[in-house]
Amino acid sequence: MSPDRKNENMGGIFDAEYAFADQIRTCTAVEPTASMYFVEGQKWQPFPHQNKIKIAVQPQDNGIIYSVTCNINITRPNISAQFLQMIEQMKIRPILIRYKQSDELRRVIGSKANPLLLIVEDSTPEINEFNGIILTFAGVQPHRQLLYEEFKSF
Repeated sequence: MSPDRKNENMGGIFDAEYAFADQIRTCTAVEPTASMYFVEGQKWQPFPHQNKIKIAVQPQDNGIIYSVTCNINITRPNISAQFLQMIEQMKIRPILIRYKQSDELRRVIGSKANPLLLIVEDSTPEINEFNGIILTFAGVQPHRQLLYEEFKSF
């Protein structure tokens, strides 16, 4: 695998969850881990009906910052009115994404200080050989994806 693509993960992601940046009270992100303390009553929410998830983290400016993207394909039969309302919220409220890979470890992209923004693309089989929508979350952060640790209270 080329060095440019060593941080790209296709097929090894089992699930992805999101949290809006404004739902997080405290976020500590120190390589190699991240922890979040949520506003009372808030928590990670699963993306419904995940079909294909792709996460990519690429260094920019000689590794000073990293460009992060998450693409999630949602098939057309799984697009409900409630799901479309969720997407509208994601368009205006930056988020963080937590995902689990085949190694069973959870990782995080985005942070309270560097959240991800959403771009929505409608897809048809003629365009992308896929009938549904593609959610693309993108942002920059000062580190690679971080291992997620539950916030420890003392």
